[in-house]
Amino acid sequence: MSTVKAINLQHPSSANSNIVFDNSGNASVTGRVGIGNSSPQTSLHIGLDKGFSSNGSSRFTLTPSQKATMHITAGTNGSSASNTYQYGVTLQVPSWGTQAGMIIAENGSDGTAIGFYTSINYADPPKLGLSVDPGGRINTPLQPAFRVHNGSAGSGAIISFASADTAFNGRNSGWNGSNKYTAPVAGVYWFGFAALINGGNYGRILFQINGSAATSYGDTLIGTIGSYISVSNAQCFYLNAGDYIQLYNEQAALYSGNYSSFSGYLVG
Repeated sequence: MSTVKAINLQHPSSANSNIVFDNSGNASVTGRVGIGNSSPQTSLHIGLDKGFSSNGSSRFTLTPSQKATMHITAGTNGSSASNTYQYGVTLQVPSWGTQAGMIIAENGSDGTAIGFYTSINYADPPKLGLSVDPGGRINTPLQPAFRVHNGSAGSGAIISFASADTAFNGRNSGWNGSNKYTAPVAGVYWFGFAALINGGNYGRILFQINGSAATSYGDTLIGTIGSYISVSNAQCFYLNAGDYIQLYNEQAALYSGNYSSFSGYLVG
């Protein structure tokens, strides 16, 4: 069996060895290393001398286990006249593809944006969960949220709503289409409502969580005696996944039509 000997490689203009291979096969480099870059600017400079790849191919790969691989990628979208350069760190699983990642995109004129992607399981393609636009504004396009209106309820009944805002579709809101919102995940939620009561001595609408009152009488705005009474309230509640919230109308019936609304969203 042959013995591995140490090897020193020296640049003609240098007095020291630039690349050293020791007896164990380990290599050390004095100076900078360029991969795909003939003029490295840092200790390790992975460059793109031949231009960006149109498919965002991997430039650096880490495989800590057989289950997952992390890739640092770079690529372009669009024509050469209006390229959007994309850089990213993604987690990939063999045969399942990309499962999560962070993508940074810029085109040199409209600034830089960042997107964070996650997936529920291997069969679920990554979805954009949080983005930061060039102006620094944060958007969470999948954050659970809902808004419904056109409510109706008699005295001592749960309020039902006939219409839901389609702008909230696709957020996995948890609204059952009638009178109940079910939390898809645990967290702090904000809820608010406004309604018009059709007569009576006062108006009182209570939040109910899992069928039990969640607010005391003093938490609800009480109107004065008159033909119509305006009632509104807003609260934050912690809900476990599967908890549901409803609105209970204690007094006179709601005024029919689009004079009532109920909305909410996950704070975090």
